[in-house]
Amino acid sequence: MEIAQLLQANQLFENLAKSEIELIARSTRLEAYKAGQMILREGRVGAAFFIIVSGRVEVVKDINKADAVVLATLGPGEFFGEISTIKHLPRSASVRALEESECLGIWRADFDGFISQFPEAAAKVEAGARARLASGQGLKD
Repeated sequence: MEIAQLLQANQLFENLAKSEIELIARSTRLEAYKAGQMILREGRVGAAFFIIVSGRVEVVKDINKADAVVLATLGPGEFFGEISTIKHLPRSASVRALEESECLGIWRADFDGFISQFPEAAAKVEAGARARLASGQGLKD
């Protein structure tokens, strides 16, 4: 499946026009992660967010402490890291691959450029992120 199709199928981007999706797709990269590999680290400012194409990841709070807590396990089609990336905030949890996984990575610098060209589209994406926060799923970043 093409990157643009993968983006369009995701709930964050489902309401965007084809031209908007194609613009994001040009700066979206497919990233591969091995089982156990860290994708995001808690406390670091968001530089990218990810959509899982294949595999599974886990979201962990306090990953380096004895009382670490697994907040969620995510699979294909799910996304993480969008809130801290869009808002330029520190990550609220770490994310690591449970198995070999592929994710679409959308880097903040590229996304910021998209936002400057299509502010109405950015509002749609942010509304999706806010809805996710309201549903109690905001710790996936």
